Amino acid sequence: MVSKESKGCLHMDYDKIGERVKALYDRDYSISYRKSDELVIKSDVFSQYNSLLKSVCKKFTKKIDVLDIGCGTGRYFHCLENVTKLTGIDISESMIECASLPVKAELVMYEVELMVGNVFDMSFESESFNLIYSIGVFGEHSPFDAFICNKLYTWLRPEGILLFTTVDSSSKQKGIKRRIAESILPFWFQKILNQRRGYFYMQTEELKRIMVKSPFKEFKLFKIEDIHVHDVCVATK
Repeated sequence: MVSKESKGCLHMDYDKIGERVKALYDRDYSISYRKSDELVIKSDVFSQYNSLLKSVCKKFTKKIDVLDIGCGTGRYFHCLENVTKLTGIDISESMIECASLPVKAELVMYEVELMVGNVFDMSFESESFNLIYSIGVFGEHSPFDAFICNKLYTWLRPEGILLFTTVDSSSKQKGIKRRIAESILPFWFQKILNQRRGYFYMQTEELKRIMVKSPFKEFKLFKIEDIHVHDVCVATK
């Protein structure tokens, strides 16, 4: 079991977090999620992620190996270009089963390996990937912290790119009573409440602090707005 404890945070039990996510994405939910892919790919938000992934892939002059963390039903597989092999991991076996036939599968012209597992417990050899991306996972159902940041760094090859999203906690739509209550709570206590509710939204400044202290040589942050406002981070090793 991988866990950590730090001032102002709950004891971080990554296995327990994983079990909670696995229970959420059961077979019925996964099938419904896969059906929704057909509509989601027509949305403006998806178009933004599609363009972003394509532009990042084009930064590489040679074909690349890619890791999709929390790949779900394979919604973003067809957005990739210039790929030799994609490894998709997800903690839900049902989601992985759906990912075996992703939306626009005819556009996925490269080798795909699908794996069931918790990214916090999994291991790959150092410098295995040119690109690692994760959309709608960290800072949402799973925490993004120095532990996972450094772990992903080791999996990247030199000049490799990490692309991921987190939910900007200050942007969530809230009722007036909750907004007032949270406005008078210290930040660290708000974070504990979020974790007890089962999600790990984070403030942009918190994400920035983690990235500044990380070994990545450079990163940039920008926002994409959906149901929540997502911070998008693109970092280079």
